[in-house]
Amino acid sequence: MTKNTLSKLAKLALGSVGVAFLSACGLNYSAPLKPPPGFIFTSIKAPLDHSFSKNNVTDAKDLKTGVSESQYIMIPLFFNPSIAFGDADVKKAANAGGISNLQYADYEIFNVLGIYIKTTVIARGK
Repeated sequence: MTKNTLSKLAKLALGSVGVAFLSACGLNYSAPLKPPPGFIFTSIKAPLDHSFSKNNVTDAKDLKTGVSESQYIMIPLFFNPSIAFGDADVKKAANAGGISNLQYADYEIFNVLGIYIKTTVIARGK
């Protein structure tokens, strides 16, 4: 192989990695616990954090609760236009519940055929 061919192959490999990263293949975030989704219908509740020993949660009934959510709607046409709105953010959920000392947070996902998806964040604390 010539130096020019190796240079072209290196550029092609670097470009492929860049395209994969920019298309979110390089960003594979998931919560500590991600239950398996259903194809037709999914309703999942799981923790956003798995370090409960640091939180010193003793009695959940004494904690305030705050909620924030986002929603996604896809209109099933040939070009699949979609609408997304809301803010499923832990800070927003804590503010909504009047929480200044966050103990832990959970999330819920409700999905019907990928056409309607609602993500809810539940913050708990004092």
